[in-house]
Amino acid sequence: MEIIHSDSIFRVEPGTQPNYGSGNPMLKLLGLMERVQLAAEREYYVMGQTQYLFPFDFLELYGPAAPASDVLDPTQQDNKTDFQKQNVRNFNTADTHLVRGLVTAGDWTGPFLHLSYRGGPDSKLSAAAGHQLGERIKLWLKVGSVATPTLIPVPYNPAADRYEVELWGFPGGDLRSRLDEKGRGALDRGELLVRNDLIRGSAADFRREGLNDRYMVEVAPDNSLHPILPLHVEVAWADDGQRVWDSQGGRQLPVRVQHDLARVGEFPGHRDQSQPARRLGLPRISQSTLQLRPVCRQPGARPQPRSVEF
Repeated sequence: MEIIHSDSIFRVEPGTQPNYGSGNPMLKLLGLMERVQLAAEREYYVMGQTQYLFPFDFLELYGPAAPASDVLDPTQQDNKTDFQKQNVRNFNTADTHLVRGLVTAGDWTGPFLHLSYRGGPDSKLSAAAGHQLGERIKLWLKVGSVATPTLIPVPYNPAADRYEVELWGFPGGDLRSRLDEKGRGALDRGELLVRNDLIRGSAADFRREGLNDRYMVEVAPDNSLHPILPLHVEVAWADDGQRVWDSQGGRQLPVRVQHDLARVGEFPGHRDQSQPARRLGLPRISQSTLQLRPVCRQPGARPQPRSVEF
């Protein structure tokens, strides 16, 4: 486990215990998942394979139980039987979140990537643009080794109060006839895009009968929902006129988030005791890595994208 020194530690008074029934961060995380607005109705998605990435820019942990209540330096909290220490008390998410998984359209089932940016006046991009973002923003995106040659327009979704775009790896043909009303509306608004240049593969790549005597990392390694290999994603957001950017603050700090971190209750390397911090499984990433700051204020200035793997 990596100690992140920007985390806040909440001191618990001796003789008391945290009230996990009030303001439980697990419920906050589940609420974020419930509010995700995918491009089509949920029956189109294989929800058991859906993975959510919610970066945070603030994290508060509980301190140790007595008699070590005043030991607030995490590097000194070494009591292996104290399951109170370093439990998550609260967190705030960053402006961006990502969702990926499998979606079905007709006889095709393959991967999708949903990218979402906070709407309203509270985002860093809105502040940089003087709170004049309008009906859409722009996205520079790199998935794996493939980057977008031009910026992707991202429309505002009033149902989510976010700017959102969802990319499907649909191989071609008539997608519109295979969609429901919600999906067709997303297609018309530009919220749903077929981008099999960025999102690759299909569920058929990993059919059991084709895996005998094969090394899994060599099976469809560019599949965007590979069961072992992480997906590398780089993003940078701009206003519609590309005057200001919310990017990596002038640096590229790659973040490795294992592909199944976002599955509630299944977090490799995290203890699975009855404590919200470990079951919550928030990626242990520093604030500087996840805080997206507008750094390009001149037209034509080149952004520095933030990169993650999940």
